[in-house]
Amino acid sequence: MKNDKQRWIMLFTILVITGLFFALIVTSTIRYDILKEKHEPLFFTMKNKDIYSHKITVEIFNSTGASIFVDAYTLNSGQFMKSPSIIDETNDGDTYIYKAILENDMNETYIFTVDADAAASITVYNDSENKEAYINFGYTIG
Repeated sequence: MKNDKQRWIMLFTILVITGLFFALIVTSTIRYDILKEKHEPLFFTMKNKDIYSHKITVEIFNSTGASIFVDAYTLNSGQFMKSPSIIDETNDGDTYIYKAILENDMNETYIFTVDADAAASITVYNDSENKEAYINFGYTIG
């Protein structure tokens, strides 16, 4: 009789410990997913600070070099725009390569690493000495 009671206690203890172990694994996984910083969709902004309108083609590549977005825009002098969402969700440290090409085939490349509340920005300027437009990359916070 005593052996049966000890077996039941031992079995109950093993079941409780096993249950606690699995509960710990599940809650750790859930906490990791919750704590893993996620950001808003990937997007970019553009501004034309030249006195002329410009056609700008923007292409974005993921970290493996695959093109994930390409589109052309015409910006009038002084015009600002925000792109549509390119990727629904990004994570801290994700890296994307932006390539912007003007109608005069002038182009610039920018490596953007995702950070909280930041977006790549593209600004078109005019080089008064050469009388040609050029692109300047940066990032927008907010």
